[in-house]
Amino acid sequence: MNLTHKPSELEDLKENSDEETENFDHGITIGEALRKGLLQVADANVETILATNNIFSSFTIDSNPRRRALPFYRDPTEYINYSGVLRHSVGRDLSKIHLPVTLNEPLSVLQRVCEAFEYSRILTEAATMEDPRQRLLYVATFVLSGLSHISNRVLSPFMPKLGETFEYEDTNFKFQAEQISSSPCVTASHAKGKLFEIHFTFDPKFTFWGKSFEIKFQSYGLIKLWVNGKEEIYVIILPSIIVNNLMTGKVFTCLGNELLCQNTTTNESVDIKFDASEEKEKNVYINTFIKDVDGNNLYQLYGRWDKEICLTDFTRKLETVLWTRTAEMIDAAHQYNFSEFTLQLNYFNLNKLGGLRLTDTRLRSDIRALELGLIAQAENEKKLLNEQEVSMANQRGVKKYQPKLFEKQKILNEFVFAPLSR
Repeated sequence: MNLTHKPSELEDLKENSDEETENFDHGITIGEALRKGLLQVADANVETILATNNIFSSFTIDSNPRRRALPFYRDPTEYINYSGVLRHSVGRDLSKIHLPVTLNEPLSVLQRVCEAFEYSRILTEAATMEDPRQRLLYVATFVLSGLSHISNRVLSPFMPKLGETFEYEDTNFKFQAEQISSSPCVTASHAKGKLFEIHFTFDPKFTFWGKSFEIKFQSYGLIKLWVNGKEEIYVIILPSIIVNNLMTGKVFTCLGNELLCQNTTTNESVDIKFDASEEKEKNVYINTFIKDVDGNNLYQLYGRWDKEICLTDFTRKLETVLWTRTAEMIDAAHQYNFSEFTLQLNYFNLNKLGGLRLTDTRLRSDIRALELGLIAQAENEKKLLNEQEVSMANQRGVKKYQPKLFEKQKILNEFVFAPLSR
């Protein structure tokens, strides 16, 4: 993989005038920050990793709250060779197959789940709508917006290790996830905003079909809205994700089967179907209606799940753009086609690093090495982490893993994973 160095484009935040803080803002290696006492780490085990693993100790860090670029740019013209890895894996579960890091993007599955909440403000808006059918279409739009990231991404995220965690806070929501099973792959996740709450168990089945591979979601999600102080619960069944042309032609991603959103309070639902046999330019279009009891159109939801979705209100003769995908960065192709939001998911600064859990995804050396363009080191670290996980599984034996962040909670007569009661 060819990568080129990208100098930092982060702004210089000069809030203090003393010399140490100025270095702090311009950037300092983690190792040096530890030696100078600029970095206070709550967990001694985390401090050991940061001090002894060269990938982290030599990593330059600063106090900027956000970043605008990855530390290294990848070559977007490089051929992605899935065929050599997958040609003998037809019908197999891909989560059990070792992928070289050249087929990975520098994110974990936990972070990819969090990525789906970039446009969570749609749910805040949904909770303010008076008509429950309109709220239903807002919820469907939110779910589709969370899938939009896959439209120009064909590399695989890293599979999480058992017990791996990820916690993230943005302006509109707080998110946490934990890998609660590695075989089968099961991720518990939860997000909460001012007027919404989401429970989602990510337990995908990955299957290779010869020319494509498919990701099917076996559990449904639950979305709660607080409408005028009252709880409204939606059941979400996600469409499958299909990556096509793995052997020949241009690799592209599309949706298959259907998206189902049901308001369990009113028992109304919307069902959006996708034809995975279509070319990408046709697959991205959606068009669905909600009618009254006499068959008259009340609302139309239409647009592209990868770019923009609009709502037509036939009663009031209004058209509204519910969601528009954030414009791509100019150099997005060099940065795995990440959005600016996605860039923050594996980022830490000196203020946040010290508080990370030992199990946090951002402390995975293989993902960090890939982000830095250290391909050989990333491959070695990935192999080492896999060996450590096998060793820990052997030591654990038949003893079942107990989640650290989640517990089971009954909602709608079904058990879901909810954050541990504090």
